[in-house]
Parts: sequence; C-alpha cells; structure tokens
Amino acid sequence: MSYFKVVAIAAITVLLVIGIYDRYNIERIEKQIETVVATQIKAQVDAEIKAAQENAYLSEGFAFMSDIKSRVVQFYQQTGELPGSNRDVSLPIATELRGQSLKSAQVTEGGVITLRFNETTGIGNGTIQFIPSVNKSGTSMLWKCISTDYKKIKSLAATCDYKPKG
Repeated sequence: MSYFKVVAIAAITVLLVIGIYDRYNIERIEKQIETVVATQIKAQVDAEIKAAQENAYLSEGFAFMSDIKSRVVQFYQQTGELPGSNRDVSLPIATELRGQSLKSAQVTEGGVITLRFNETTGIGNGTIQFIPSVNKSGTSMLWKCISTDYKKIKSLAATCDYKPKG
C-alpha cells in the first residue's frame, strides 16, 4: 500500500469519527437548547399566570370600591361635605369589609377610600387609594386612583397611577 493511500484512509477515518462525534454533539446541544427554551417558556407562562391571578384578586377590591364610591357621592349630595369614616357612609368597620384578597376597605377624612390587600395580590398589605375631588360648583366629583405598592396598577385600571413611596 502506498503512503498516500494510508494517509487518505487515515484522513477518511478521522473525518468519519469527527462527523459521528459532531452529529452526536449537535444532537446533544439541540436537546440542551430545547430544555433551556422549554424552561424559559414555562417560567414566562408561570409569571403571566401569576400576574393574571394577582390582577383578578385586585379586581375584587374594585368591586367593593364601586359601592363605596357611590356611598361617598351620596353622602356628599346629602350633606355638602365629604365623609370622614365608614360610619358616615353606613358601612361596617374597615376590617369587616373583606374578601378573598381584600383585607379592609376604609373611608377616611375627605372621603378618601383606602383598599388594603393581603399577599394573594403579590404584595401583602398593599394599598390602592381613591381620592375624591369636587368641582368648584360642587356639582360633580372626580376620582384620582393611586397605589404606592402596585407598579402595574395601570394595566388593571387605566385611570390609576403608581406613585412610589418616598
């Protein structure tokens, strides 16, 4: 056998071994990529589900708030003043107004409604406030909604703003 034939056979053998190794490596790398992508997708889906659940829990408070706002407006229409307590608007004490995620709903001075939530909303003791303002003629009431706790409050209620503490 000539020297060139031996070198050619050795080179072909090396290329075949490299090719088999590369195919194995490619398959292994593809499986690793699939695992990483699947893990990232699952984490993203889990985060989206958690956010949706937290928003649903916050929505519970908005249902309570709707009735309380009506009571504040009614009190103002009857007295010409904004209420300062739950009692003023014929509601039980704040901690008796609760739900699955709502810890309390309280009316304070100036008709401000404060909703306090439990940890099911993603932030234990998180609050959302609804602050009324009456126009100069006293004929209509506007509400400002703010939260110092829920950064994504605007995605739940476009009229609400996130205002960090401090």
